[in-house]
Amino acid sequence: MRILKYRMYGAGLSNQRMSLDMGVALSVYTQRAFTPYEFKSMEHSGRALRGQIDRYNISDLFEIPVPVLDEAASSIPWSGLSHAEFAPERLGSHVFVDDTFQHDHRFDEFRGRRDLTVTDLNVLHGGECILDLASRRNFCSVTPLFYLKEEARSSIMNAVRRVIPKALYRQVALKIAERIGVFNAIHVRQGDFLNANHPFDIKDPESLLSNVDGIFDRDKTLVICTDDETSPNFALVREHFRCVMLESYILEIPELKQIYDDLPFQDEVIMGVICQLVCGHADTFAGSLRSTYTNYVHRARGEAEMLFINTLERPNVKITEGRFEITQTDKEFSWWRTGWCMDVDPSTIAWMREWPEVLA
Repeated sequence: MRILKYRMYGAGLSNQRMSLDMGVALSVYTQRAFTPYEFKSMEHSGRALRGQIDRYNISDLFEIPVPVLDEAASSIPWSGLSHAEFAPERLGSHVFVDDTFQHDHRFDEFRGRRDLTVTDLNVLHGGECILDLASRRNFCSVTPLFYLKEEARSSIMNAVRRVIPKALYRQVALKIAERIGVFNAIHVRQGDFLNANHPFDIKDPESLLSNVDGIFDRDKTLVICTDDETSPNFALVREHFRCVMLESYILEIPELKQIYDDLPFQDEVIMGVICQLVCGHADTFAGSLRSTYTNYVHRARGEAEMLFINTLERPNVKITEGRFEITQTDKEFSWWRTGWCMDVDPSTIAWMREWPEVLA
């Protein structure tokens, strides 16, 4: 029996989901049974949508597509098994490789100017029965952190793409999408983004209207998914587009409210999962750059071209009409082809957006 113990990261929905992704990826990479621990209850999520805060954790919401071993419920004599711990301060500072690794030009391009420690866990700790991944900061995108032979990398990406909300939530989202009809969708992160010093964040109604106009047809319903439906930044888009404010729509349409009320949990985390899934049914979707919430919509849609409501103009990185321009045509990896690792802090490759390589 080979076991991967894995300390879960405790934070908001998307960060916990990124932590779960990484655990699943490492389970496939090391060919070990997945034994997560220190799940954090989602009860801290804040706003209840039926008068109470529910207690549950991320494993209640998402499919885990690898063998899972419950340490407390198993009859395995854990104390008698050989054990090793791997606990770097940040898991995202490592790139995981296999026995085919060569430090060549292609790897330098994959690294994208990041300061990464090359790590082969199967060589370092392949002999121990239990490998404890005890890092406390393990929320990062799997996509740019596994540099492996193609078959092994594809197995990991396939597993990670199957970490999806459970069927009940997918079915509810489908019913909501069918009730709306034909639509486009945007995710607009407001909240803490309004106070951040990033020139591409949406902080005024004129910018949002200009950016949305560059992507969408005004004649089609526009679903708006956001953490603040009252933001004045939506004023012009609501004036010029036929908009559906998604959370309000779900809670105000009686038949949809009933479907939502019948779910085992109802709070803003569950609403976030449902709205994320509804956006996946849009004809066209554009999200917020540097939002991990947007990243999961992009991944679920499975489109290599991922659209954003932001604009960005730097010497080597440009977003025009929602699209990253390919400024480095001779490069293989998207974080180079878009120039991202040339003009932006390269460490953000691991979370700022999802990359098409996840679809490989």
